[in-house]
Amino acid sequence: MKSFVFFSLLPIILFAQQHKIQLINKETREPLQFVELLYNNETLFSDKNGNVFIDFNSDKIEVLDGNYKPNLIEISATTQSIELQNSVTELDEMVISKKPRKIINPQKKKLFKYFPVQSDGVILNEIIFNKEYQNKYLRKIYFKSLPESYIPSIDGYSSEDFKKIKNATQILRINIFDTDKKLLFSSKPIEFISKNKNFFEIDIEDDILLTDKPIFIEIQVLGAVDEMGYFIDKKIKMSIRPEQARNAPKEYEVKIWYKIRNSKFDYLDYNKINMYKSYINFGFELEDID
Repeated sequence: MKSFVFFSLLPIILFAQQHKIQLINKETREPLQFVELLYNNETLFSDKNGNVFIDFNSDKIEVLDGNYKPNLIEISATTQSIELQNSVTELDEMVISKKPRKIINPQKKKLFKYFPVQSDGVILNEIIFNKEYQNKYLRKIYFKSLPESYIPSIDGYSSEDFKKIKNATQILRINIFDTDKKLLFSSKPIEFISKNKNFFEIDIEDDILLTDKPIFIEIQVLGAVDEMGYFIDKKIKMSIRPEQARNAPKEYEVKIWYKIRNSKFDYLDYNKINMYKSYINFGFELEDID
């Protein structure tokens, strides 16, 4: 497998043949970037300009992003825009908590970067915190990552294309699920330039209480956009390589599950096929509830 950082002009050509709909914030009238949608059984994301491109063959489009409503929208071949309302109540004033916090730092030894988290796959990190870290709220998640993008073949992509690829902006977010795989939290989309190494610090605003039951953490790679804000061709797989450790952390039990996104197959135990027995090197910040 060859790794490249990418983008070609092919998506722009394809977009010209498709129906364009722009997602707009109902209150601010601003374009809504990177909103997840389901159309004709295909998962799509609005681009940096709020645009989504479809081949019109169904009169309904579903908004999968829980931060916006309505969820099911009727469209027609003449629909040019969709207004969405933020379903999350925003606070007028941020209250800084002074409750005690515990820090679980990322590991510092036996680190390496191996398997990629790909845009067409789901890797769930099943985590059960030790008893001393239970009955606390999860407030922050930390991790480091190298970017990566690759294509099955370089045929059809010129050296000029790959020069443009180096400036692609990758889009990812953090999802947290409960023991029944019900979504508890989904971060705002995070952007980073593909050629850079990055440290990510994600604030968890929702009250996710840690218990003796597992939570599942996903680093979801939405894809990447070019300098014009368009998502790249789906044939070019996008991925990042989060920093990993070979030793299991002492603060929690962890297991990694894997499946192809949108498939009906059950999750596979990734560590059974991961010869290096590695774990994503997360750090956490926990807050007392009292």
